[in-house]
Amino acid sequence: MHRHRHPRDSSDYSVLTTVTVRDAGEPNCLAYTLDFIITGWEDGRVRAHESESGQFLWLIDQAHRAGVSALCLSNNERYIMTGGGEGDVRIWEMRSRELVSHLKEHTLPVTSLALYGDDIHALSCSRDRAFLCWDLRNERRLTSHVQRMGGINGIALSQDQTMVITVGQEKRLTCWDLRDHNPVKVTNLSSDMSDEALTVAISSSGKFVATGGTAQLLKLWDYATMELIASCEGHSGAINDLKFSPDDKQLVSVGADGIILVWNLYDV
Repeated sequence: MHRHRHPRDSSDYSVLTTVTVRDAGEPNCLAYTLDFIITGWEDGRVRAHESESGQFLWLIDQAHRAGVSALCLSNNERYIMTGGGEGDVRIWEMRSRELVSHLKEHTLPVTSLALYGDDIHALSCSRDRAFLCWDLRNERRLTSHVQRMGGINGIALSQDQTMVITVGQEKRLTCWDLRDHNPVKVTNLSSDMSDEALTVAISSSGKFVATGGTAQLLKLWDYATMELIASCEGHSGAINDLKFSPDDKQLVSVGADGIILVWNLYDV
């Protein structure tokens, strides 16, 4: 079976590069730069391809035995942080692709990762209901927070790096201060508690939060008040991931329906 990744030109949304990988299962996560595309796969491998040509560069074999479920690239592009279906978090040196750190405290699949600007501290969340803050330099956990009900699907770090927002099976938008054990604010994603968010993102300005999930709706929230600003239809399947553009004028969402939607936010 062939699986594809398609980087696109944001000026006209045309496909710039097609990457084909055979017999690897589903691609679960990716990190993109102007030079390369790094992807995590169901077969437990991490693969890298050139961004322009799609040419294969390298792979990390057996990165996670239960599949690579989350991935992020350090800000200095010197290492890769991955999460696996077995609950492990691992750090790989980019140049050598050697494993430099193995962090094991989650008991169920890691669903999302976030790095602080210093590339020393990081967040991981899991279906085990917990999100953890790590000191990567000293390879130790700094804090552990547990959601009251259900696993955590997504995590986002505020622009000033003081607040953490999580979404998950609890079907709420939860705001945390790492210094407090309990959440500082909890907002229901829907009045009938039917919307399980799978992903969350915070705008570059820090003014807005976006969520997407099983209700197939992209929702935009005011960061300061956590009040719903807009609820947008477009996907015919669950929304699996979303990202703000660097200037916050657009929001990109991807869904289980195989569709990529670009939303304009000029009037926000």
